[in-house]
Amino acid sequence: MQCPSGHNAKEEADQPSCCCHHLLYNELDFVNIKSLLKEHCEKRGFMVLILPKYHCELNPIEMVWSQAKYYYHLNPPSTKEEDVECYAMAALVAVTTDEMWR
Repeated sequence: MQCPSGHNAKEEADQPSCCCHHLLYNELDFVNIKSLLKEHCEKRGFMVLILPKYHCELNPIEMVWSQAKYYYHLNPPSTKEEDVECYAMAALVAVTTDEMWR
């Protein structure tokens, strides 16, 4: 999904089709419409980063959940609530910052 060349869609609009991020960022549906949330926040002086609409695969939190599920499934199966909670917490802690941005 990310640009193999490391381009920034905002800065380099001259390469609109080198990766999914560029394709989505340069779509007219995304470029011309401000969300009500963004307008509301900007009126109050907040800077907002809105991820592309309807494309959860570009959202970094999805990478965190994916890695956490992977780590969770490395544990032996259990139906005990304390085991499930322990495995879940350990899986979330195991996700590194580098894995979040792959």
